[in-house]
Amino acid sequence: MVSLQEQLSLLVNPKPKSLDPELDEFDVTAAKTVKPSANEEEKEFLSAQSSVLRKTTEPLLGDEDVKYAGKKTSRAEMLAARENDNRLESDEEKLSIGENDEEGG
Repeated sequence: MVSLQEQLSLLVNPKPKSLDPELDEFDVTAAKTVKPSANEEEKEFLSAQSSVLRKTTEPLLGDEDVKYAGKKTSRAEMLAARENDNRLESDEEKLSIGENDEEGG
């Protein structure tokens, strides 16, 4: 129990005591760290190595259906096909421009 003199000194002194919330020894909500033992750390490591989700993967579509399998091609064949597509597009543009000129004249 606090004496009368201590109570009066607390009331008279305008400067509050330093309150550090981290030093509050009666705070039951303060975070407390507990260092796990070496055996517990080893158990956690071994249990976290691989999960069931990582082991099971969906099969590739190419393995299930032939139409998704694709085909092997070379870079030269791909570039040739792209050039052919570009030529067809430019020919179509020329034709559409020529048709517009005939309609306008």
